[in-house]
Amino acid sequence: MTLRMRLFRWGSANFLLSGIAFPCSGGLKVPSVTLYLVAFAVMDLVSTLLINPDLAKERSHPSSQGIDPVIRPVASLLFVATVVLGALDVGRLHWTLPLPSGVQMAALIAFVAGNVLQIWAMAVNAFFSTELRIQEEFGHRLITNGPYRWIRHPGYLAMMLIVPSTAFALGSMLALLPAATYVALILLRVEREDRFLLRNLPGYTDYIQRAPERLIPRIW
Repeated sequence: MTLRMRLFRWGSANFLLSGIAFPCSGGLKVPSVTLYLVAFAVMDLVSTLLINPDLAKERSHPSSQGIDPVIRPVASLLFVATVVLGALDVGRLHWTLPLPSGVQMAALIAFVAGNVLQIWAMAVNAFFSTELRIQEEFGHRLITNGPYRWIRHPGYLAMMLIVPSTAFALGSMLALLPAATYVALILLRVEREDRFLLRNLPGYTDYIQRAPERLIPRIW
């Protein structure tokens, strides 16, 4: 995938997200929404510029369907729902009490940290596909460097930071409903992927001995 195409996709995705969030919040009057969308655009641009073009193509248009095709679209819908409910809550509905600005800023830092972890995982793992499959056409092999030295699924940990922190950064407790569902979905995916890789990826059994934790070092 060419850089021009990746930048076009970046612009389109951010235009769409802003086109959804700003009307929900009532325009530019809610600083937390504007600040979040700027942070999202910046981190998405960094990812766009750093990710391997072949991986970008695989993540956008996987070469074949994996064994768990439903989770990706559902997870995407839950992320959008988090942004929509958060923007509506803080801008128009005011169904929940606003969160303190300090909490929102801490959540924005967590959002950036989650994105940095995800970009790092993608930088070292050329097989970071959105589909759960063995990419035999690309010579799929076990990745044990970068964040994979300490935990087996750093990408999923990043996702579990990014979406809940989105709700807090927007300042909405209401947005935690789809965000919590998103986390539960990712935990299910982690379980399924671990079992799948144990059966199908050479060396994964030994890797579990070296990196026993799935998501959090020394905990789980």
